[in-house]
Amino acid sequence: MAETVNQSNEGSVARISVLEERVSGVKEVMDERDRRYESRFTAMDEKTSLALNSSEKAVTKAEVAQEKRFDNTNEWRAAMQDRDRNQMPRVEIEQRFSAMKTQQNWTIGICITLFLGIAGLLMTLLRH
Repeated sequence: MAETVNQSNEGSVARISVLEERVSGVKEVMDERDRRYESRFTAMDEKTSLALNSSEKAVTKAEVAQEKRFDNTNEWRAAMQDRDRNQMPRVEIEQRFSAMKTQQNWTIGICITLFLGIAGLLMTLLRH
């Protein structure tokens, strides 16, 4: 019976040894998977950080471009406002042209009157 117990103990020790080897094998596999998951998460974190940095740069670049466009638009508006401010309104131009036309008509009238007066005086002098 002692021999049976001894064999049974040896069988148990062998089984325990086999179980320990299998458990250690499973632990190694689990540790390897943990390392792989950790490296994946690290890589994903790096890629996410790179993507965020790139998107921040793109947003900054777009904001700068938009500011430049607004600056150009404001510059153009200012130029148009200066032009409008320096230009005479149509009503004022028409009033000035009307006044010039009236003055021109008076000048022509005076010239014609003087011419006719001088012509009449010359004809009177030539008759005598």
